[in-house]
Amino acid sequence: MIVAAALVFFMIPGLCLHFSGVSKPDSTLTLVRLPLITTAVVGCVWYMWGYALAFSPAVYDPDALRGVSWYGGDTRANAYIDITARPVGIQGPDPSVMTGPKIPEMVYVFYQGMFACFTASLVSGGAAGKTRVGRYLVFITLWTTLVYCPVARWTWHPLGWSKLRGAMDFAGGTAVHVCSGSSVAALAVFSQLEAADWRTTLVFRKLTVKIKLKTWKVWRWLSVKESTTDTEVDPRTTSPQAEHAGNGQVRAPRQPNVTERPGSSLNREQSSLPYSINHMVLGTSLLWVGWFGFNGGSALGANLRAVSACLATQAAACAGGTIGLLIQWGLAPLDRIASDNPDTLIHTPSIQEFCDGVIAGLVAITPAAGYVPVKYAPVFGVVGAIICKVLRIIMYNLLPADKLAIFAVHAGGGATGMLLTAFFAK
Repeated sequence: MIVAAALVFFMIPGLCLHFSGVSKPDSTLTLVRLPLITTAVVGCVWYMWGYALAFSPAVYDPDALRGVSWYGGDTRANAYIDITARPVGIQGPDPSVMTGPKIPEMVYVFYQGMFACFTASLVSGGAAGKTRVGRYLVFITLWTTLVYCPVARWTWHPLGWSKLRGAMDFAGGTAVHVCSGSSVAALAVFSQLEAADWRTTLVFRKLTVKIKLKTWKVWRWLSVKESTTDTEVDPRTTSPQAEHAGNGQVRAPRQPNVTERPGSSLNREQSSLPYSINHMVLGTSLLWVGWFGFNGGSALGANLRAVSACLATQAAACAGGTIGLLIQWGLAPLDRIASDNPDTLIHTPSIQEFCDGVIAGLVAITPAAGYVPVKYAPVFGVVGAIICKVLRIIMYNLLPADKLAIFAVHAGGGATGMLLTAFFAK
């Protein structure tokens, strides 16, 4: 378990390299350092009150705990005051039904603390470049306390409300990936509204809806009127794709290049190329290795379930990476049809698509690694890679502020894995 916890921590430098590799040059430095800074801050939160809110008391006591538990509150767990060698692990209100391996509570605290640090590091990828570091650290402290800790308790504690209702999440499809991906989506929406000065205009044929949120007068947030033309442009609305400087300030919109075609998909594809292929590949490799501790360690012991989880993780990752390449290969004929130049190919098999497919497969198998037979694991990789690819295409236009596609890959892949678990779990 100590080695598994170290492997989970090993994934955080992998995130630093992967995020910096797929990002643009102006945010590379921020993405290299922010996950590690986040790890230190969340580690302090976990020490002071995080573990107490998420898992205390870790040992099920029918006399002390009754009903659904939403939040922990045992102050003896604060600052690790009363963290001893009590056996904790996979258990529940009915010992005859939910029994499993037990580990000392100190090891459990260490292992779950790495999960909290990794989840917050995922959120840091969506916050980079959108706000100042000091403001972000305040945000991530509150986020860990108010979002991650209760969701982790609902998912893994014996009296968590989703746990009691039969939700099966082996290693964090909901608590880690869906939770962090949804938070990044909320940050992206907030960033887009801020870049547009909290104003936007929606046109539905002859109906124009203007949204203006930069006022305390709620009745003025929404205004609807009939337009005389099919389209209407609000000159006060800035582009939702406005860029952010490294300090979080919104940059002035760039002047359009008259030599470029406004809707050229080739220009859009070139603008999303990774900054460093080496960083991206090395980061993906570190994440792949660390995921064995992430999923295998959730079995809480060196047992057959841990081996099955690791083997399922490997099979899903391989299937996801292969499908990522095949999707690009299959889309290449469409480029010849859509482009005037038959030699112009946008969708070509590349290492970037392979890395995206691998991570999608790893995310999709996370909630099911210890619950499904290994023979079904490639299904998670295939379906996860396809769903994440479709979501990346959709969110490229709907959430342009989420430049790393964290919502599409982690929230989409985690939700896909949770749904597939219901069909294949044994």
